[in-house]
Amino acid sequence: MSTARKIASGDQTPNLRQRAETSRQSVTSILEASPRIAPRLEICAAGRLGEMLAKVWDLRDKLDDETTPENRAILQPMEDYYFRKIDDLETAISFARATSPAGMLAQLAVAASAVDLASNGSNHAICSAAGEQAERCLFSVTAALCTMFGLDRVRFGASRYLSENCDQLAVLAPEVA
Repeated sequence: MSTARKIASGDQTPNLRQRAETSRQSVTSILEASPRIAPRLEICAAGRLGEMLAKVWDLRDKLDDETTPENRAILQPMEDYYFRKIDDLETAISFARATSPAGMLAQLAVAASAVDLASNGSNHAICSAAGEQAERCLFSVTAALCTMFGLDRVRFGASRYLSENCDQLAVLAPEVA
């Protein structure tokens, strides 16, 4: 029975609180029925690095809001610092292995940025480095998904494109740890 039908079976019009409670009960019953989908509240190293990356981007955006033509030359070194820090954090995220949803999300964000840079980079070295960065992130997310949810790479086609044999950091994968 769908959530809408459960709510509609009564004579009253469902309000937001009733729908939220019904949804919460549904999620709870699914989680209780499937122990493999237990919520993971901890944040892995990749996720913590992602939090740091978000904070640096926020600082850089605030700096951009404060920049005027008159103070641009004075604030330029700070902007350069933030961009170097962003590059360093993105690189660190790509070398980490995700073991939590937060880490996977951070790595997917870095992979998306790296794919954009790989396809629009100004020279071959930049494109190649960005492609490798995206690849590291995608291998990590694949390993984490397979470990967390018991997925089989071969069964779902990931072994063709994200084979463990090509993963240079497979020794750091969660399933090995």
